[in-house]
Amino acid sequence: MFLIIVLKIKLIIFIYIHSYLINLKKDIKIIYLKDVIFFFPDPWPKKKHQKRRLVNHQFLIDVISHANLKGQIYFGTDNQQYFNDVKSHVKKLKKEYKINIKCFKKTPTTITKYHNRALKLKNKVNFLKIEKL
Repeated sequence: MFLIIVLKIKLIIFIYIHSYLINLKKDIKIIYLKDVIFFFPDPWPKKKHQKRRLVNHQFLIDVISHANLKGQIYFGTDNQQYFNDVKSHVKKLKKEYKINIKCFKKTPTTITKYHNRALKLKNKVNFLKIEKL
């Protein structure tokens, strides 16, 4: 399953499929991201499948290193374990990068189809905002 990720660079909105984003560093040497939004990526809840998660430590390093100053990265999920894993990865990265971390219970941007689905199922939804300083 592919995850469509919306990357806003100035006024242009690029939509990348997961495989293109992984090769982003190879294809484009210098790119700076203003806003990056990852809402409800596949959580891969089984222990043996967690290596397939999109948002992991290395992926966060790549995205944060390509973020503008004052660039914002949003992450949202209704899977508590996935949220805690991403939050712990970000806290580790706080030692290497100048970033601000903020948690939300309500959506900081817009409500998506999967957010509505999570609310209907009465799942607890968490959002994380990472701002590069």
